[in-house]
Amino acid sequence: MIRVPPGRAGRQWLRHRVDTARNAAELLKRKLLILEQRHHHLWTRARECRESWELAARQARQWVDRAVLTGGLRGLRLSAPRESAEVTLTWDTVMGTRYPVATSCAPPRTPPGATVLTGAVWTEANVAHRRALEAAVDCAAAAEALRIVELEIATTRRRVRALDHRWIPGLEATLSELDASLEELERAEHLTRHWASGQDPSR
Repeated sequence: MIRVPPGRAGRQWLRHRVDTARNAAELLKRKLLILEQRHHHLWTRARECRESWELAARQARQWVDRAVLTGGLRGLRLSAPRESAEVTLTWDTVMGTRYPVATSCAPPRTPPGATVLTGAVWTEANVAHRRALEAAVDCAAAAEALRIVELEIATTRRRVRALDHRWIPGLEATLSELDASLEELERAEHLTRHWASGQDPSR
């Protein structure tokens, strides 16, 4: 039910609401188009980042297997970092929707006095794991950006459908009913005035 002010003020009120709703629907459709274009770019980036991460993870696994053969599992445990990596995200905005677009990753720092295994294999394993870490961070950010934009697309589509299929038709139907009612009232007032003046109401 739409609560409309009585009389002719209600007609003006409804016309304004119809125009506002139509403008809102057009703005949302333009937003949806831009979001869908950005979604295609983000989907491609997320796929590429995942492929890069999977490749980097396989290479890191290969190098750690070689390192274990060289220094054993004890050597691997001793060389494992005790701190977490530090990740920084760079954000962008499209049509009011904020999402991550770039990352930087600082690997865990080696604390003073920690055991650091040296040798070509351990060096390559360390480099491979840093690459895998960076690729994983990129993959996570790309996946999150895609999720955020997909959620905004779904929300915008629901709003467009609500306007196009419920709100605007409801306002237009109410306006038509009010127009018919006011026309009937105006005809009745016209007849009443002529009868009161003694004139022929058909004139």
